[in-house]
Order: sequence, then C-alpha cells, then structure tokens
Amino acid sequence: MKIFDESHVLIPLFHQTSSVFLPSICELGLGAVNPHERLGTYSFLRELIELAGRMKELPISELDLDILRRMAQQEITRGGFNFRHGGVYLTPSQRKAASYARGNAYGSELLSESLRLYSALKSLGIAVEAIGTRYPAVVELAESKVMPIMAVVKGVPVEHLRTERGEDPIPRLERMQAAMDELGPDQGRVLWEMNDFELCKPIPVGGFGVYHITWKDPSGRGISHRLEDV
Repeated sequence: MKIFDESHVLIPLFHQTSSVFLPSICELGLGAVNPHERLGTYSFLRELIELAGRMKELPISELDLDILRRMAQQEITRGGFNFRHGGVYLTPSQRKAASYARGNAYGSELLSESLRLYSALKSLGIAVEAIGTRYPAVVELAESKVMPIMAVVKGVPVEHLRTERGEDPIPRLERMQAAMDELGPDQGRVLWEMNDFELCKPIPVGGFGVYHITWKDPSGRGISHRLEDV
C-alpha cells in the first residue's frame, strides 16, 4: 500500500472540529480563516490567565496554568511541543481525531480550555463578567449546543503540508511508509498516530468531506464512533 507519491498524499487525512466552525468551513473551505482571530480567543485567554495568576488560590494547577500560558503565546518549545492553535492540523489516524473530539467539546483545544478556565473562575465567585463582555462571541458559545465534526481530506498535495514544527513533510511520510511496509497495515497505522501535519494552504469547498461524529457509547466514555453526513 503506497501512502504518497511525488505530489500527493494517497491516504485520507482527518481533521476534528465542531459545529461552531462549520459555517465558515462550508462557505470558505478548510483552513481559509483563523477563527480565533475573529473570536478574540487569544486575548480572551490571556486576560483570564492574568486574572487567575493574581489569585492566592489557583482555580487550576500551576502546571495547567503554565500550559495555558504557552497556548496563549502560541509557542513551539525546544523539545518540539506545539502549543500553536488556529491553523488546521491533519492526522492520518481517524482514531486520534475521534479521541481529540472526545477531549475538546468545542472542536478546538484553545477554545475548550479557555472556556473551561472561564467557568472555573466563575464557579469560585470571581468577577469574570467584565472580561466576558469584551468577548461576547466566545462566552456565548458556552451556552450553545455544539456537535463534533470531522473533515476527511483525500489527495492533499504534499507541498501544502508541513509537520507540526513547520518542517518538510517528506521525511515523516517516508517513515510512515516504512512502518507500513515493515509492520503491515494494522501495526503500521498505530504508529501513524504520532504523525500530524499542518495544512499550509486552504482546501476549497468540494475538496473534502464533512461528517457528524456520532458516539456509539452515549455515556461519554470511549471513542468508538461512526461518521454521518452533515
């Protein structure tokens, strides 16, 4: 099984998002806009972090607060940890995309964690309403019904991809091919979960499929799912 050729990735790539971002995706394409710039999510989170940092008793752990600081600053660490958000990241693992959907109700880790911190501060009686009034589009999402969505992309041009660290994708694709050839399809696909790609050029409407993620276990446990047409 060949997973890429000189110009295109031959296997499907998956991107998990949510119904929050579905209108712009269906109108403008996948990766055409950075929704966090429109919502103001970056500055919303920075203000929440500043408020939380002034408290004697933190609403979350110091480690979690440090992670949020890195997310707000859109860092890539020297060790290769990627805290950038706003771009479109694609994975060759549908299972990984589904797992991400389970952990990020709003289809974005940045947005989900920002709203989680907002709720944590509010539950402690901290006056966060002033911050909320400056970012009404973000806060309104906390009360909205959100559905998990998965975009499935086939035939992505290799030149439109980079690794999470912004590097040439070819060496990573070659390692994926080697894992497939040496270990077989089942074990090879397990190793694929360690490989994500950043989409550097938008995919126009019609160049991808969009599906609702329906969980087979409605209790909220597990990632077994099926994809249904939007």
